[in-house]
Amino acid sequence: MQKFDSNQMKSIETHKCTSIRTGEWIVYHCPKCPDYERRINWRTGKMKTRNIRANINHTGAHVSMEYLDAMKNVN
Repeated sequence: MQKFDSNQMKSIETHKCTSIRTGEWIVYHCPKCPDYERRINWRTGKMKTRNIRANINHTGAHVSMEYLDAMKNVN
């Protein structure tokens, strides 16, 4: 297990990614890093990532359109 000191953690940026579902894949892109991409197969759990940077923490969550539509209609 790799240990991090507090100075290392302070130097890590966090970028919030956007997502879209394409078939069985949820694809995340970073608006600040155009070459970054993470793909997660929601059926198998398989994940593929391109152009990871050690000093950037990419985060994001995917909410399906069905759930977003349902939340809009709640009063």
